[in-house]
Amino acid sequence: MDPTRDTENAARYDQSAPNYSSAGSTTGRLTSDAHSHLETSSNQESLFSYYSARDLSEFFKKIDGRNYNVLNDSYFLPNGKSSVPWSRFLSDSPVADEPEWERLILDPSEKEHIAFIIGLKSLVPCPDIVNACLAPGPSRSVLDLGCGTGTWALEMAREYPHANVIGVDLAPTPIDIDNTPSNCRFELDDVNMGLAHFYDSFDVVHARFISSGVKDYRKMMEEAERCLKPGGVAIFVDYDALFCAEDQLHRQPMAETNENGSWLVRCSHEMRHGAPARGCDLPGMEKALDEGLWDHEICDPETAVAASFFLPIGPWPTVPDRRKTEEMRFAGALIRQDYTSAFRAVIPIYLKMGIPQDVIDRWIPNVENELSTTTLHMWSRSPMAWARRRAAPGKPAPPLPTLPASNNDEKSTATPNPATSDVHRDLKDYNFLHIYRTKEECAAAATLRNASLGPVPVPWVVKAQQKAEAQGVPSSS
Repeated sequence: MDPTRDTENAARYDQSAPNYSSAGSTTGRLTSDAHSHLETSSNQESLFSYYSARDLSEFFKKIDGRNYNVLNDSYFLPNGKSSVPWSRFLSDSPVADEPEWERLILDPSEKEHIAFIIGLKSLVPCPDIVNACLAPGPSRSVLDLGCGTGTWALEMAREYPHANVIGVDLAPTPIDIDNTPSNCRFELDDVNMGLAHFYDSFDVVHARFISSGVKDYRKMMEEAERCLKPGGVAIFVDYDALFCAEDQLHRQPMAETNENGSWLVRCSHEMRHGAPARGCDLPGMEKALDEGLWDHEICDPETAVAASFFLPIGPWPTVPDRRKTEEMRFAGALIRQDYTSAFRAVIPIYLKMGIPQDVIDRWIPNVENELSTTTLHMWSRSPMAWARRRAAPGKPAPPLPTLPASNNDEKSTATPNPATSDVHRDLKDYNFLHIYRTKEECAAAATLRNASLGPVPVPWVVKAQQKAEAQGVPSSS
């Protein structure tokens, strides 16, 4: 990078140092100097600048040839770096995990992100609320927790140029400095260590697909909500490890214990049970998003909404509208590619969970064959929840400013909830988003899904724990 370039209007590419303590962030600066060090302070903003692969390598450890984050053992997927966006300002060899970025990046955007945009027609599931919260005014701000490749934060910064957008993640974000808006910056932070340094500061707080690195999901939600200004909106989106059948209401049965069951669901079942042993609170995430935000003390329950967002796994849907069919099939192709790569990425983790190699060798062709065909019509479901912060304890959220209705009004895009109504919905009336406006609706949909899974095999991690207990060996979890 040219050190003489104009920095007054340049994008902020400094990265904050890791938040090692809930009391505040660590403060200091690292460069490519071999004697780089951190200086701690509780009163100053923490910045971390990196200019070489040597600096970046401090954040990764190598396991079976793949790079994993050193700041948080809960995040069980490899970390990655795309050589394309980094190459414009880093000349050193890549240090992060290339296959993982190949899974996340589709030049130049993320596959998951593109699929979401196709389905939601917006960066968020509640665009009118976000538009109102970010109406032009003083000090509008957005916080993206677990920002990953930074695509969502960058697009929010471009869509709301009057708002400051901050993305935080465990690993340095692969930004292209020259194409990063000046109102967007990225910081290194661990949400598990608390977010007190961000309290009462943001109009929108967004957390999408971060449960893999979260040790206590409900606590993370409460910390995120405290980062809101009164009236601000918190949005949580994650993934359901047990996929849905073609009707979107019931679970897809899993292989080994169900005829014509899914091998992808079988393997996801294993990871779902193994994650807690690695400090990852997937069960807590599932429970929290199935309950929604109605009972969260800091949130106004009158503003709380939950939803299920569905994307096809593979290009199989067909509806009368040709354009809609093409959209769904493209999104399905992206999601299928993403799950294919994600499955390969977690194979080393399966071994560390105690699953025998011969079992994994049997799973691999079954999963890959299933994903390469459209025999099983399954949906990937993302549970969502959002709500606005109260004006004061026990008070409702302040009124939103009145804005013209957008084309993305959730009332016009959401289908009635078939779990709690007599409205019949089939694929010809298909919509990506199911809205739950009460906690009873949300709970009823979850009950219907979870009761339909059918027989499940005993997870290998449970077998290992049972064997250890029988031998009198303390469990490693």
